[in-house]
Amino acid sequence: MRAVTIGIHFGTLSGRAVVVDVADGCEPGNAVHESACGVIDDLLPTGRALPPLRVPQDTADWRQCWARAVPDALRTRGVDASDASEVVGVGVDATACTVLPGPRTAPEGLRDRLRCNAAYHRLGQGL
Repeated sequence: MRAVTIGIHFGTLSGRAVVVDVADGCEPGNAVHESACGVIDDLLPTGRALPPLRVPQDTADWRQCWARAVPDALRTRGVDASDASEVVGVGVDATACTVLPGPRTAPEGLRDRLRCNAAYHRLGQGL
């Protein structure tokens, strides 16, 4: 078993996941999930018109990236996403200030790790 980290980028047109081997920095797995909505610059998915100079993202695209690109990237590494015992860290990046999916929407194998991480950070805030 080799320790890996997962990097996730939520972009305007796609979400990307990369698996990086901690020991040597190699990238043994990656995957891309194209956003269903693409650039939202006229109408929201609900049909409501946007004000000028607004380009929001659909949170459903983020959840789909999390649910599809992360397991796909792990599979290219040969890791079963439901048993992510090799994953020692998850990093997230976004094109803009973004609210991110939490443990309830993460692939099943990562949920416990995210819950532990969140609990650890809440504990640290009280010190």
